[in-house]
Parts: sequence; structure tokens; C-alpha cells
Amino acid sequence: MKKSLLFMMLIAVTAIGFSQSFPGYSSGNYTGVNGVFFNPANIADSRYRWDFNLIGIHAGVGNNNASFSIKNIGDAFGKDLDSVLFGSSAKNTSALANIDVFGPSVLFNINSKTSLALTTRVRTLANIKDLDGKLIQSIDNNLSGSLPLTLSSDANQKIVVNGWADFGVSLGQVLYNENKHFLKGGVTLKYLAGVANTHANISNFTGTADEDVFGDTYITNASGAVSVGISGVNISDDFEASDLTKFKSSGFGADIGFAYEYRPYGDVITEKYPNKYKYKIALSLMDMGTIKYTPDANRTGSYSVNISNVQKWYPQDLEGKSIEEIKTYLDGSPYFTNLAAVAASYKASLPTNIQFGIDYNVHKGLYVALNGQLNAAKKEDKYSAYYNNNISLIPRYEGRGFGVSVPLTYNELSSFTAGVSLRVGPVFIGSGSILSALTSKSKQADLHFGLRFGGLKKKDKVPVKTTTVVEETVYKKKVVKRKASKKEDEKETPKAADVKQVTETKVEIIKVMDTVKVAAADTDGDGILDINDKCPGVAGLFVHNGCPVPDTDGDGVNDEMDSCKTIPGSIKYHGCAIPDTDGDGVNDELDKCVTTAGLMKYSGCPIPDTDGDGVNDELDECLTVAGSAKYKGCPVPDTDNDGVNDDEDKCPGLAGDKANFGCPQIKKETIKKEEPANIKKDVLKKISTAAKGLQFATGKSVILKKSFVQLDNVVKVLKADPELTLEINGYTDNVGSADKNLQLSKDRANAAKAYLVKKGIDESRITADGFGAENPVAPNKTAAGRLKNRRVEFILNK
Repeated sequence: MKKSLLFMMLIAVTAIGFSQSFPGYSSGNYTGVNGVFFNPANIADSRYRWDFNLIGIHAGVGNNNASFSIKNIGDAFGKDLDSVLFGSSAKNTSALANIDVFGPSVLFNINSKTSLALTTRVRTLANIKDLDGKLIQSIDNNLSGSLPLTLSSDANQKIVVNGWADFGVSLGQVLYNENKHFLKGGVTLKYLAGVANTHANISNFTGTADEDVFGDTYITNASGAVSVGISGVNISDDFEASDLTKFKSSGFGADIGFAYEYRPYGDVITEKYPNKYKYKIALSLMDMGTIKYTPDANRTGSYSVNISNVQKWYPQDLEGKSIEEIKTYLDGSPYFTNLAAVAASYKASLPTNIQFGIDYNVHKGLYVALNGQLNAAKKEDKYSAYYNNNISLIPRYEGRGFGVSVPLTYNELSSFTAGVSLRVGPVFIGSGSILSALTSKSKQADLHFGLRFGGLKKKDKVPVKTTTVVEETVYKKKVVKRKASKKEDEKETPKAADVKQVTETKVEIIKVMDTVKVAAADTDGDGILDINDKCPGVAGLFVHNGCPVPDTDGDGVNDEMDSCKTIPGSIKYHGCAIPDTDGDGVNDELDKCVTTAGLMKYSGCPIPDTDGDGVNDELDECLTVAGSAKYKGCPVPDTDNDGVNDDEDKCPGLAGDKANFGCPQIKKETIKKEEPANIKKDVLKKISTAAKGLQFATGKSVILKKSFVQLDNVVKVLKADPELTLEINGYTDNVGSADKNLQLSKDRANAAKAYLVKKGIDESRITADGFGAENPVAPNKTAAGRLKNRRVEFILNK
């Protein structure tokens, strides 16, 4: 019975399989051309010279809620599909399913390194994502006894079914094959033929479900958005099998993959390693691409839901309607508003996924594989189906004609399942969930089977040794010899009479060679047959292909003992070069200062410093007398020989006193401290104030403008009394060169004099001189004292 707005999905779920196709079978080495569907690198150096797949089908169903066992599988029949999927608790449901059909496909080898495959495949892949069970059961009027209910979902509820066929060309290539290491890659290019795309979305839906007096469920006070759409074949109407061949949509896709194998005996099939490798690591990116669909406008639309708290919408109105009828109903319903015109086309992405695997050869035909599948598609895309993440542990036995595997899988959707897969000759059949269903309950049901034929590569022939048997046959033959005369010995031409012929009988041995084959040989007796031994004349080890342990750097220390395989060394240092602990280029056996960097000239020690002054002997001009680097290892000089070294001498070129920092004492009459009795005190005060207010630019003799007012007062005093004379004396602190300080003090005194002369005072009335750091008025040990000592003094006379 057709159920509801979601009819197309529920119909599809009854005939679709689980996400991981062909569990167990996909991990084997005898999948032939079908291996390209799991990793395109598989066809390179496969076990087949050629291979043809007739048919391969995988189908089933899986979800996160409903479960069953073989014992009660009959109970599921006769129930409504929504009851099976959602259960009595009406939980949200997610499901992922597919039908996967391997069509006629062929594999053949171009040469020993390159293989080609032509493939056909048909798939139907579907998702249910976060579907609200309460809402579905309200459509089926199956909520009686539990009403009223609040329906609320922030999730984007998604239903999508995508069906398509692909036609592929695959190329597999051996990329690297040296010693024990083997790498192959492959790529598949696919033409995609879209069969159908059906989708439905419910987003941000809220509302209240209740029942009327007749027991019918209705929804009120609801809002949200819904959309439905169909492109291509309509699987819910008058569907015919021939519709599957009507490809109305198309696109392009690709797969790419790589596989690395560790092969202890190289590129040889042995009894111990029937598939050559000890372990294999594979990685592939599958199902890249999109299909462009043209939507059916009569069956596609997007609507907003608006049902007030006084309105009632009966979901049962959708029951029994086709997609066209559902769209017509929605277009005419006051509760649903058409949001936009149907787009001319849209693209549905393939279920892009990453597959990886590690396969380990336990012993001969026993293997264990760890395989995983990671989704790389966008789950929220309403047009595109996707695979869920899963990981499988697969123990198996495989031979050329028979194989059995037990896939143990954990899927993020259906949790844990266990199954079994068999391969007998050209037939393969199995299920990834049969053991779970037999022993307990499973949320997954699946089955696969197929038929394919191939020409296996011939086994390596039994190694043989070619030997030579010598048969000796004796013949009697007459030989004529000439006997030379003495003259011939003397290198003279003999006469005919001097030469006589002697007839002798000679026995000659003729060797007849005959080649025969004898049993396989091990010439060097190292346990490795010559056919597999890369050094058949020298005893070696299996791990080195019958050769001795190599010595890569040729230093006499084999690689297994050599800690520095590519650098020649010695046994004493485990095959490494003599170390140089301090990295000075002098190895430790020659270095007398092993932990301190030095020079070969000094046996690996640093340059010596005989006098211990911190200046090494190569730079020290006074090797036995301690000095400083500034003076090339010599003591600080005393240029003027005044007992004060140049570093402390303020006057290094002029002999002076130690008490005066190496400068000579400047004799100056003591300035009279008493005030002249014949000059008024207010005049002296003005002069003193002017001197204290006189300021210069730092380190210069330039008078600052703010000092001009005070100097102008001095001008007024001198002009008021022409009998007055002025003595200007400049001083500095003791910081810096004494010569420079002395000159600065003179320049500042003369600058003050020049200002007064410029203002009209006769030059003869003014004397100016400087005395540097002489006659300090405060200690120079403090900043305040040095500030007082940097001064100019004005002395009035009459």
C-alpha cells in the first residue's frame, strides 16, 4: 500500500542493500576484474592473465533502529513498513542502503606491468537521515493511545534515492618493483548514466499531533519546510524494467588507488607466500563525480508549512496518493505554500569515499585484513546519497580455487555485524550479517553472489639446475708431421733434402656435450634455491635474497652491525667514523681537548693564552704580560708617562697630576669671595642672578634664548655705571675629556662676552676665560653636584 509523502523512499528501502558492498569477498586476491571496483590498482599484477565477470549482485537493508534474527524474520512480514523501521517507540531513524550490480566486465594484461579493464556497473543507493518516526506514524494514523504529542525536530530530515549506471575504463600499472618493495597504482574513468533521482526533505518542523473524536490523527500549530522531487524514472508509478535503460541524465566520474606490498622473496610466488607479499597496504579515493538531472516539474516542489493553533491538518490525506497527486494536493492546500519555481537542472554527487586496507599474510594461504571506508561526501546535500563510515576485520583463507572469509564489521549506523563469504571456482556468495542474524539480532540484512571466469597465471616452474655431462669418444687418426733441421732452428730456409716426413699415429679426444636437467640446486648451500638466490655462489641469508649481509659503505662492517650504513667507519665505532665530540673538525682520537672546540694546529685544543689575559697568543703582542684586547694583549699605555694610564688620563698627551686625572694643575688666583664695598648690593645681586640664569645648549657654547633677559640686565648695569668692569669665568664638571671641557668652558665665557659687546658694551671692559673642571663648588660624585659645577661666573670690579 502506498503510504505518504515519503512513499518513494519506503518503497525503495524494501529492495536495497547495505553500504559496504561484497563484504569479505572484496578483500581477496582472486576477485579478478571485480577488484577494480574496490581499488583500481588491484588489476595490476593480479593473479589472472585475463578475467571476465558475468554477473555480481549485492543487496540488503540496514538502519539504526529495527533489528531481526533468522529465528523471527517471519514476524516482520505482514507488518507495516513504518512499524518495522521505526518500532513502537517511534524513534528517529537513519538508514543507508544500495543495490550494487557488477555487469559484464573484462580484464586483460597489456604486458607484465600494465593491465586494462573495461567495466559496467549499476547501482541504486539510498539514505534516510534523522527521519522523525512520530511524524511518519501520524501519516499512517498509528499514534492512537499516545496523543497528544509534540513534534519537534531541528535536524534536516533527508530522504534520497539515486540510481545510475557507469561504464568504466581502468588502467593498472606497476610503479616500482625493486628487491622486496613493490608499488602499483590504478585509475578508472567512468561515464555516468543517471537512471533516477528521488528526494524529500523536512526541515525545522514543529507541531502538535492529536486525535479527534473519531480517533483520527491531525496536526496543529505547525511550521517548517518540506520539499519533494523526482528526476528520471519514477519508481513509484507504472515502473517497467526497460525504464532502467532510458538514461536521461549523465555525468563523468573517476576512481584512483595505490597499493604497496612487502615481498620478502621479490617478484616470485613461493609456497610460503602464494601471493608474493608478507603484507599489503592499500588506499583509494572512489566515486568522484556528479550526474546532471532534469527535474520533473509535475512531481517536484518546495513548500513552507503554516498551520495555526486553530487549524487541523489530517496527514492521512496523503495516504494512497501518487507523487503527482501529492504535489497537486500540496499546491492546493492552505497549509502549504509553494516557495519557488522548479530549477531547470541540478547536480547529484556520487557517494565519494576513501577506502583503506592492510592485509597480512599469517601463514601460506591464511590472511587477516583490516579494511575501512570513510565518507567524503556532503551528508546535507538533499540530492546526493552517501556511504556511512565503517571498519572491518577480516580473517580468511584463500587458494587459487577456493576461499572463505569472515568479515567482522562495525558501522556507525548499524553497529556490529558478522558474516561469511565463500568462493568456489567461478562462483562467489556471502553475507556480511548472516552470522549475527543466526546467533543474535542484526540491524542489517545483506546478501551477495556472482559468477566470473578467469585464466590464472601459471605457477612458477619448479626451479631447475642445468648441468653438463661429458661423453668422451676416442678416435685414431693419422697425422703427418714435419721434422725441422738444425738450419730451420737457426731460422734459415731448409732445403728440401733436409726435411723428411714422419708418419705417426695420434690419439685425439673429441668431447661431445649433452645438457640434462637435474633436481633444483642450492649451489652455495645457504638454504635458498639458486632460482631465487641473487648470489648463488656465495652463502647468504633469506632477508638479503641469498646474499651475505651487505656492507653499503665498504668499511668492513656489515650493515646489520653498522650504525652508519652510508658513511665509512670502523668496528670500534660500530661502523661510524671516528667521532668529533666538540665538532671542531679534529676527531676524538687526535683531539687533546675532546669536549672543547679547537684547531688541528693545537691538537684540537683552543688557541692558548699564555699570560691569561683573555687575548689568545695569536692575537697577543705581549705574550707573557697580561693586557687587554683593546691594546692587543698588552697593558694599557701611559703615553705622557705621568703615571696615569691612557684609559684614566683625561689629558693623555699632556703630563699631569694623578689627582687631576692626568692633567696639569691650572694655577689661578683665588677669587675674592668678599663683595666689593664700592658696588651696591642690588647691582651685585642682579649680576649673580644673571650668571645663574645663563644656560647653554647641551655640550655646546650656544646660549639659549631664555637666558637673553638675564644678560640684558647685565647690559643695563654696565651701561648705568661706565666705571664697572666685568670678569666672566666658565667652568665644567669632570665628566669627559679634560681638554674638551677646558675648551668648552672658554667658549661659553667668550659667548657671554660676545653677547654683551653686541649689545653695546665696550670690549675692553670685559674679560672672559675658562677653567674646565677647576674650582668645583660641589662634589662631582653626584648628578646634583656636577650640575652646580657646570656654570659661568660674573665678577664685577670698579
